[in-house]
Amino acid sequence: MVNIQIKQNLIPKQVYIGDSAQLLCSFNSNSEILKALMADKDKITLPLENFIQDLDFTEYDIKEITLTKAGIDYYNLNLSFVPWRTGQLNFPDYRLFSENIENQEIIIVFEPFSISSLTEEKSITSIKDIEAPLLLPGTIYKLYGGIIVFIILLIIVIRLIVKHKKVIEFLRKRASIRKYRRNKKQALKQLNLLCKNKNEEDVTAAEKIQKIMRKYLDIRFDYPFSKTVTSQMNYAFEQMNNQSDDEENNSLSAFSEKKLAACKEITEAFEKTDFIRFSQEHAFKEEEKLSFIQKLIENIEILEEEENA
Repeated sequence: MVNIQIKQNLIPKQVYIGDSAQLLCSFNSNSEILKALMADKDKITLPLENFIQDLDFTEYDIKEITLTKAGIDYYNLNLSFVPWRTGQLNFPDYRLFSENIENQEIIIVFEPFSISSLTEEKSITSIKDIEAPLLLPGTIYKLYGGIIVFIILLIIVIRLIVKHKKVIEFLRKRASIRKYRRNKKQALKQLNLLCKNKNEEDVTAAEKIQKIMRKYLDIRFDYPFSKTVTSQMNYAFEQMNNQSDDEENNSLSAFSEKKLAACKEITEAFEKTDFIRFSQEHAFKEEEKLSFIQKLIENIEILEEEENA
């Protein structure tokens, strides 16, 4: 393991909450790992899974990580992100490795950086007093009349909403069911296409399987599975099961033992595809890929049973 000394720059230099920003890290290294990673390319995209610790998406959202060759033994690691809080932020260490070079890796250690606050920058300590608007003579009566009409209309709308609450709830539920059915149909269609493509390499198939399942789970459970590492998936399913009494969320119907088993098998499927993607020693056994995908299709059918009832 080799720690790389980096030169770090925040672009732009002053970043506020919700801004799109970049953390540009430059460094020199003649490591064979970097040469193997680039493989005669000038720029590559790196996965989020290479962070040594779990990412805290409540503090930031990482959009993309790229590695660019800027010269002879000179590289730029660029993180595109959006901050969600002010103050000091610090990304976990990042690991660079190549499947072609065993037992070697490079660790990128990021330095803390600051996200600015508009209130502190402008020294805002209290809300200014509200001043009365300046009106032309004779317009005050029109203003009051408009307010009264607005209040009357608002009362009428509220009464209609209360009266037809059951209708609204029914329409909302039907819209959710349609969304879940479209999501299921699209996932099953893509998985069935993978079954037909028997000549596809295992690494490519494993990557496609994860992409299809992450997108399906994102919509099905309204949870960011596309940003959830495999090691945290069981925890995510447990959290949703603990919230199953929340009647406002139609995606969190109570988990039966059968559903819990399906969630566990989906997590195991992600572990299997991770091994295939990142280890040369793992691959699908003969005829295993077809049964593997068919099992995921069965798991999706189990998770959708209540919506189809």
